[in-house]
Amino acid sequence: NGSTYEDSVERLSFNSGGTFSATASSTRTLRDPRDGHCTVVTGGYVYVIGGRRFDGTTTWYGSIIVDRAAINADGSLGAFSAASGVTLSQGRYNHACAVAGSYVYAIGGRSGSSTSSVVLNTIERATIGSDGALGDFVTGTTDTLTAARDGHRALVAGNTLYVFGGNSLDGDPDTGNTQSIEKISLTSAGLLTGTFSSAGSLSTARYLPGIGLYGGYIYLIGGESGGANYTSVERATISADGATLGVFGNATGVNVNTVT
Repeated sequence: NGSTYEDSVERLSFNSGGTFSATASSTRTLRDPRDGHCTVVTGGYVYVIGGRRFDGTTTWYGSIIVDRAAINADGSLGAFSAASGVTLSQGRYNHACAVAGSYVYAIGGRSGSSTSSVVLNTIERATIGSDGALGDFVTGTTDTLTAARDGHRALVAGNTLYVFGGNSLDGDPDTGNTQSIEKISLTSAGLLTGTFSSAGSLSTARYLPGIGLYGGYIYLIGGESGGANYTSVERATISADGATLGVFGNATGVNVNTVT
C-alpha cells in the first residue's frame, strides 16, 4: 500500500452479465505479507509464487516461497499453506507466471534485496502432476529471455508464449521501461521449444500493466512508465492459433477509471 506489504486476500462476486454484485471483502490471508508475487490457478488450487518480503527488520528480499490454497466448490478459498516440496530455485519478485500444458513457468523478474538487486532473464518451470499438485521448480539450462526484465507480463495463446514490456535495467525501474515483446513456441505438452525472438513492440512502454485476452485481441491495461501511472489501454489482434500478433495501438475510448 506504499509503506507496508499486505497479507490480505479480497474477493468479488460476479453477476451473470459480468458485473460485480458486491463490494470487495477480505476472506483469507497469506501466510506472510508480500508484493511482486504472481499467482496461477491449476488443479483446484490457487498458487502464490515468490514475491518480495521483509526480513523482519528493514531489509526486503526476493523470496523462493510457494504457497497454495484449495478452491472450494462455491469458489471460496481454503487456508493458505506452504506447497509441500515446492520452492523457486532463485528468489524473485515482479516476475511473470504462465500455465502451459503440464507446466507452470516463472519468467524473469528481479532478484536480490533492498541493498542490491538485478533484473533476471532466467526462467523456471514446475510440472503439474496428475492430481494438479506442482512439483519443485527447476531452471532450464537454455531457457532464457532475449532481454532481462521485471514488471513484465506473460500470456499463452495457442502454442506460443508471449512476454510483454516491463523494465530491462538494473536499478531504478522508472528509467529502463521497455516496449519490446518477445515470444517462443510451445510443444503440445507445454514445454518451451526453440529460443525467444522479437514479436514487435507495444505502442507505449509499460511497467506492471494488467493483461487480458478476449475476442481475438490481447489487451495491455494501465501500468506505469517513468514514474507516471497510465489510464490508457492498448490492444493488438491475435490469430486463432496464437502464432501471429498484430500491431499494438490504443483501444479507442477505453481507459482505466482509476489510476493503478
